[in-house]
Amino acid sequence: LFLMEASAPRKRVAVIGSGIAGLSAAYLTQRVHDVTLFEKEPVVGMDAHSISAHGARIDIPLRVFSRSYYPNLCSLYAHLGVKYGDADYSFCCVPAPDARAYFRYTNLFVQGMAIPLPTMRLQLGSLFKYARLAMQFLHFLNFAPGHIMRPELGQLCLSEFLCACGYSKEFAKELLLPMLSVVCTCSFAAVEQYPAHLIVDYFANKYGFSGAQCRAHGGTRDIVGRLTAPLSQLQLGAGVHTVLAAGSHVVVRWRDAGGAEHHERFDEVVLATQANVSHKLLRTECSEQLAALGAFTYERKRTVLHTDASLMPACPKDWSPLNIFLSPTEDAASVTVWMNRIDDQLA
Repeated sequence: LFLMEASAPRKRVAVIGSGIAGLSAAYLTQRVHDVTLFEKEPVVGMDAHSISAHGARIDIPLRVFSRSYYPNLCSLYAHLGVKYGDADYSFCCVPAPDARAYFRYTNLFVQGMAIPLPTMRLQLGSLFKYARLAMQFLHFLNFAPGHIMRPELGQLCLSEFLCACGYSKEFAKELLLPMLSVVCTCSFAAVEQYPAHLIVDYFANKYGFSGAQCRAHGGTRDIVGRLTAPLSQLQLGAGVHTVLAAGSHVVVRWRDAGGAEHHERFDEVVLATQANVSHKLLRTECSEQLAALGAFTYERKRTVLHTDASLMPACPKDWSPLNIFLSPTEDAASVTVWMNRIDDQLA
């Protein structure tokens, strides 16, 4: 992860975007090249939407990760000295705000592993549904990784894979798709079109008998501070609007917070932005590159930080770190994250 060619001539490199991808690229590249990091927000992007409240710094969006799913991230954190630990990432599924949960899941932490454990603390009327969903959920965790290795199944989208493997519509609509709708922040229809192998790999590492979900103790502010410490050129409030090839160089054009125009020439540029943003920035004759970036689609979702208990399950016994709500009129699930159970600053 940290090996770079130190003997190569130093170049001027622009990194556009300061989420974890841009920060990592800038941090590693600055060791052998001269790096300028651009961010349109007035603060570094990874921590731009976090909020200070109740004596704590609350990460928005919530930042948790699995050791087994993000090994490079864990290596980077170890290199930086970022301290992190297990986070309770269990959840419940609720059919409506005034109803009891029909499925609950918790983690049993044993020697650094998180063992998936559906819980039976439900109403009697939900037990039969719970049993059906729990059996298929555990079956999916244990057998889907083997099924996805079969050539005829490995190329399918998620909805096709679930159908081919005999999973019920109840399991898909009332458990798997709501979970993924929350994680991927998109509609059920969009989740169904995800490549099945990506979903299976995600669940095998995140919910299987591997590493527990983790959270950095110092939050994003601590991580951002460590990654930006060695950077000498950090352009905040710099709205890059054009990246233009100019012979063997690349010209970056941006507007500062006051609206003044600037441009600068670099040897290389790293676009650490979403695909749709990169598509808007590029001025290139490479139609294949633009076509690839233009193929990515996005859905807009809203995040609200609140202390409104009415947005939790009606019965306090059902309250979980993640509370997933379904709606008969919506093609997506919503979630209330109980931050007190996840963030040790708020415990």
